[in-house]
Amino acid sequence: VVGGVVDTLTIRQITTNGGNFLPSWSPDGAWIAYDRRYCDLGGGDADTTCGVFVMRPDGSDSEFLARGGYPVWSPDGSSLAFALHGEVYSADFPNASNVIALTTFHTFFDPPPAVGALSYSPDGSTILVEVRTSPRSTIWTIPSSGGLPTRMAVGEWPSWSPSGQFMAFIAKGDADPEKNGTVWLFDSDTEQAEQFTRR
Repeated sequence: VVGGVVDTLTIRQITTNGGNFLPSWSPDGAWIAYDRRYCDLGGGDADTTCGVFVMRPDGSDSEFLARGGYPVWSPDGSSLAFALHGEVYSADFPNASNVIALTTFHTFFDPPPAVGALSYSPDGSTILVEVRTSPRSTIWTIPSSGGLPTRMAVGEWPSWSPSGQFMAFIAKGDADPEKNGTVWLFDSDTEQAEQFTRR
């Protein structure tokens, strides 16, 4: 962007197949993790495998990391958290060793929920988790090493502030339909949420 004008001549496509979503930069800017969803699972070809992939910013060195989606980097870039079958997992980077389950949401929900967006706290100690059930989504925190979840708010697409004090999220499934689709800010010090946008 130059002077508020987007120079479309510098935009280039760096993936070519698979239906790719949710790109996430590594903290050092050397990698982009992304979520490949639309693919041929029966082909056996790495280029048509679903899951979490990583690649260089120029599109080179693309490789499959793990089954799952919604990838987010730990603040130190040493691991990626991701969602798979209604739970949150972590895999070491770059070799995807030590893949561990961080949650057991299936013991809290019947039927088991879907897990959506994730967000690491700036200090790497906790992860915000969007848990999708019908008719509402809720946001929970979990220790980044795994452990019991704590429910924070009704909403989706959570994101930590750089200070770690605030969580921004989108209201969804609230009893008041006018709140749904609006942006809220949760203060972890006061444990109070404030509405920031209106419909």
